[in-house]
Amino acid sequence: MRTKRNSFLAAAILIFLLSLANISAAQDRADLSITNTAQPNPATVSTPTVARNITYGMNVINNGPNRATGVQVSFTLPAPVTLVTARFNFIGGPSIDCASNTTTVSCNIGSVDSGNLAGAAVVVVLRAQATGVLRAAATVKADQPDPNMSNNSAAVETIVEPQVSEPIMTDRNLVVSTVVSGLTTPSGITFLDHNDFFVLEQLTGKVKRIVNGAVQSTVLDLGVNNFSERGLLGIALHPDFENNHFVYLYWTCRSNQRLGQCDGLTSSADTNPALVADSDKVPLRGNRVDRFIWNGATLSFDKNIIQLHAFQEDANQTPRGNHNGGKILFGPDGKLYVYMGDNGRRGWMQNITTGFGPNGNDDQFGGPEPDNNHLTGFVLRLNDDGSTPEDNPFFEVEASDLPRDLRPRASAEVIANIHKLFAYGIRNGFGIAFDPMTGELWESQNGDDSGSEINRISAGFNGGWIQIMGRAHNIADFKAIETSPVYFGLQQLRWPPTLIADSPRQARHRLFMLPGATYTDPLLTWKYEVAPAGFGFIEGEGLGADFDGDLIVGGARDFLLQGHLFRFKLNEDRTDLDLSSDPEVNESRVIEDRHESRERRDSDDDGAGFIRNHDKWDITGSEKFLFGQGFGITTDIKTGPNGHLFVVSLTRGTVYEIRRQP
Repeated sequence: MRTKRNSFLAAAILIFLLSLANISAAQDRADLSITNTAQPNPATVSTPTVARNITYGMNVINNGPNRATGVQVSFTLPAPVTLVTARFNFIGGPSIDCASNTTTVSCNIGSVDSGNLAGAAVVVVLRAQATGVLRAAATVKADQPDPNMSNNSAAVETIVEPQVSEPIMTDRNLVVSTVVSGLTTPSGITFLDHNDFFVLEQLTGKVKRIVNGAVQSTVLDLGVNNFSERGLLGIALHPDFENNHFVYLYWTCRSNQRLGQCDGLTSSADTNPALVADSDKVPLRGNRVDRFIWNGATLSFDKNIIQLHAFQEDANQTPRGNHNGGKILFGPDGKLYVYMGDNGRRGWMQNITTGFGPNGNDDQFGGPEPDNNHLTGFVLRLNDDGSTPEDNPFFEVEASDLPRDLRPRASAEVIANIHKLFAYGIRNGFGIAFDPMTGELWESQNGDDSGSEINRISAGFNGGWIQIMGRAHNIADFKAIETSPVYFGLQQLRWPPTLIADSPRQARHRLFMLPGATYTDPLLTWKYEVAPAGFGFIEGEGLGADFDGDLIVGGARDFLLQGHLFRFKLNEDRTDLDLSSDPEVNESRVIEDRHESRERRDSDDDGAGFIRNHDKWDITGSEKFLFGQGFGITTDIKTGPNGHLFVVSLTRGTVYEIRRQP
């Protein structure tokens, strides 16, 4: 009897000890995961004269349930490559070097708490020494047992292509020739006649006249501030140019002191680089559109059309000078359209109605309402003298039409600026053009790390930024990418990506909708930023009947196919893109699962095209739309009087001409 009782007691003790062990083991578990992507893709082989990087980004996440310690990431270097850097960091933390040898990068990350925001980013930069396919693998491990080993490793393949010395076209019936080279950062052109055009130089502020492929003269030399993306950015001829000789320029004026007055019109000969490229040597409203008069030899100042925000020194971050937009053009209606990015503001025009600064302001100068110092992120529609057309979409809006809590900030100045709007909710872009067949306005728009867009902009358009980038239906992608350890942030610290909505319905509900405004999804979205730039339509049959009316979109990064061009056809009524050349992209217009969840039904997905690329500057999914490569950063695309297509390359200092083979 005693033996039996002792056996039961021993069994109970054993069961108790085993349960404690199981509890302890469960408490020690940590489910680690790692992703691994590469940019650009395709990549370009590196040479002694032109170095080209490939960047691998890895998100290391602890999915719980417990804290992971002794976390290590191992990255196997593909061959043959040269390692440039290898570092890791936590969100908001410093970058820390990883150890490496000839075959492996090892990152001792240490402890990682559970949750996406507690994860770490590992970034490895290398240079490929040969063309072909690189396969890079990464693994993660920790001291704790991992209940799911399937997500502890990730591999990515990257195509490495040779460098090209000159641009090439995908259609062998087309050839490229150089019209003029040796320019300094050309940013735009406009034609005076056959073989006669103005070209802008962003960094120098010069307008040069090109005749028969040679620089004939410098017709204007503006004193620009060219810090970051500032400078001489846009040009447009008045529709009645032959009679009035009006030329309009969008540029960033410099000052001779911090937040000083514009002195670029009176000291153009001053090339002191300390002023030209200094972030704060610019007026608060240093972006401006001015009208000049052409006398056949030079341009002379006539009048200012509008002055716009330029100065960016926001709390707890470095000075910036980007998101100026800068394209201007006259529409078929004879009105002047001015395109500008958000310039780092976070206000009504960015679909945020409450500022995060003192007294609800956006920054040290006020806001978030669009007074003269905070009017950004828009397309303006103006008369040729800068006054406001009475048929603008928001011309009838008054303070009493706004939500009650916003009316105290709706001054006469704010309302006057709202009247100037044709569209708002725009992050930034470098391409805008009117369809020559319909007169409709189109644009390409850049995301931060996700959601590059192509839009057709109707009167009253609200592009959705900052609440939405890309399709509203893909709001989860937008938030996941921008809150990931590799890409965390939306430039401005005062509106972090953690504030992005959790559902399409919530995102739409947060939009600041002026009376008469409409939000529509982009006609085409890339999951990750592909960086579109110069933008234009082919007019006529100069390249062949099949090209007439096609949309051409350039690239804002010269390391992706050394500067690519996309070609898109439009549908029959020219209200949308015809994506039928790529069935996968075309079919993404329809939600695949007809028995989708209520969350998806509530998103009101309008069937816009969606390209599922794998990382920033990744061409995957866009291959069938490629039109050319090797053009560098493309700042302008226009059909010339001869029917050929002219492409302006910022980084190659060249204007190219695309024509049909004879």
